[in-house]
This record gives sequence, C-alpha cells and structure tokens, in this order.
Amino acid sequence: MYSFCATLMMTLFSYSFSIFSEHQFKEPELLNQLIKSSKLPFKPKKNSFLGWLVHFIIGLVFAEFTILGWEYFHSISYFMYGLISGIIAGVMGIFGWYLMFKVNPQPPSIHLNKFYIQLVIAHIVFTLTTMIFINFNIFFG
Repeated sequence: MYSFCATLMMTLFSYSFSIFSEHQFKEPELLNQLIKSSKLPFKPKKNSFLGWLVHFIIGLVFAEFTILGWEYFHSISYFMYGLISGIIAGVMGIFGWYLMFKVNPQPPSIHLNKFYIQLVIAHIVFTLTTMIFINFNIFFG
C-alpha cells in the first residue's frame, strides 16, 4: 500500500507540474504512448489502464529498493535518506526513460530536459512519501 501511495503522490506532482508548465510529463500517458508505438502487441489509448499498471508496478519496485536501502542507511535522518535516495531514484528514472525513448521507433515529442528535471523532483516526492510511511509505521505495523 505504501508503494501505491508514494507512486500516487509522485504522479500527482507530475500531473500538477504538467498543468503549470504546459508540458507533457504525465508518466502513465507517456508509457501508453511508448507502448502503442512499440513493437508490442498492445495498442493502448492515451489514458489506458495499461500505462497506469506499468507505472504502479515500477513504483512498487522503486519503493522496495527504497525500503531495502533504508535498512542499511538508517543512521541518517529519514528526511535526508529520502532526499538522497530520491535523487538516486530520479537519475535511475532518467536512465530508464532515456532508454525507452531511444529504443522506441516513435517516442513522444516532449521537452526532455524539463521532463528529466521534474522526474528527479517527482522521485524525491516519491521517496519522501515512502519514508513518511516508514517513519510513522503506516502500513508496516
């Protein structure tokens, strides 16, 4: 449940950033566009459930790594760990998106530099949300 909430908070940030910046940074929609133009047999529409499912599965993996890392680095504050791990997760996210855009025959036309900057911030939101859940024992009881 913590990964769902953290991914949701990250996505809310990305959707808000998209609205205010007037650029497309909505990860589930971008995933649907990448899937649609790939060689995969799926042809989802812009708001298809498939992009959301992929996004939340990736969120689960990132949350598990965040929690695993906390077991080794819990000597620092949960805020500092959330910030550092968010930056690391953001860089990993940039690498993943970069690869997806490179291998796709028709990647979405978006402002990549701004997308990557917001992606790092979104991952900081994600990891800080995860750390709040850990710190307050929400869903870890």
